[in-house]
Amino acid sequence: MPTYTDFEGHIVTQTIGTIPVSFIVWNTVTEAFDISPSSQLDVGDHSISLNLRDGSASSSYTLIVRVANNAPAWGGSMTAMTVPVLSTQTQNLPSTSDPDAGAVLSVSYS
Repeated sequence: MPTYTDFEGHIVTQTIGTIPVSFIVWNTVTEAFDISPSSQLDVGDHSISLNLRDGSASSSYTLIVRVANNAPAWGGSMTAMTVPVLSTQTQNLPSTSDPDAGAVLSVSYS
């Protein structure tokens, strides 16, 4: 991480605490976090401590990276149907999708 000098002439150092997961990486070239969750196991909040110190005083900040699970969706709608007694009709389900990469989508009914 780069160093800076405050208005009193002290060198301000920045440190990053332990990064709790492997899909968050500090990129020393861009000086930014590269965040690339790849599994439903990555869903949730992940905290990283950031610290500044000028030799005599310090300040801390907690960065929270929230990985969200996007809800699956129906690709259309179904209309209500009337089925007379002793007859058979078919109702197809509309298409489904899940925006999360690699998601397994299952449909159940009762």
